[in-house]
Order: sequence, then structure tokens, then C-alpha cells
Amino acid sequence: MIRTLVQVAVLIVVFVYAWRRGGWPEKALATGLLSQILLDQTFHAVIGEGGDYLGLHPWHFFLDCLLLALIVTIALKADRFWTLWAGSLQLLAVGGHVLRAIDGGMFPLIYAILERFPFWMLILITGWGTYNHQQRSRPTGSRTSPKG
Repeated sequence: MIRTLVQVAVLIVVFVYAWRRGGWPEKALATGLLSQILLDQTFHAVIGEGGDYLGLHPWHFFLDCLLLALIVTIALKADRFWTLWAGSLQLLAVGGHVLRAIDGGMFPLIYAILERFPFWMLILITGWGTYNHQQRSRPTGSRTSPKG
């Protein structure tokens, strides 16, 4: 529970930062990440399943595939290098689900790491991408020498 609260808090900070200082790619991915976590938490509140990593999570697989499609769309239209990193991370998450479906004997901890770690990294990369966009967009001041 604490992990989820920390994750949501960090995501909200990155979301607000992206919407204030980012370009459309940063805003789109931040919105996609926040939407994914809100959809997931709503689903688990209504359905009440989840928590263990003993079997494949079809709902998480579906959400991760949607997020991968969003990231690929952003990467194809944006001129940002970080979107390639984001796509690679999300491909790891989707691949983790595929590996879990293929090998039912996969250790639950490995599945949990493959599912959770990329999302954390996507939050950080979105914040970093927003920072880079902010630095690129910053107007340069006049470069006059000081009088003295």
C-alpha cells in the first residue's frame, strides 16, 4: 500500500511538471501513465483481484499493451530520444507478461519486477524528458559583458 501511495505521489508531481513545462510528448505520456494507474486502481477496487504474482495478470497485460501502443505512437511522431527508452522499458513489461504466459514456473518475484520496475522508470524518464524539454525551450538571455 505504501509503495502505491509513493508511486502515485511521484507520478502526480511528474504529471503536473509535464503539463506545466513539457511539450506534447511529455504531456501525452504523463497522462497515459496517470490514466493507467487510475484505471488499474479502479479495476482492483471494483473487482478486488490481484496482489499475488502466482499467475498471469491479464488485466495488467492489457493495460501494458495499451501503454506500449501509446508510447510507440508518441515515439513515431515526436522528435525526442527518450521516447525510445520509454518504449524499450514498456516492451520489457509486456515481454514479462508473455514470458509468464509461456513459463508458468517463473518465480513470482521475477514477474513482479518485470511488471513494476518499467513503470517506475517510465515515471522518472517522463520527468527527465520534461526537464530536457524545459532546458531546450528556455530563452537565452543577452550575453553582454558586465559594466564596470
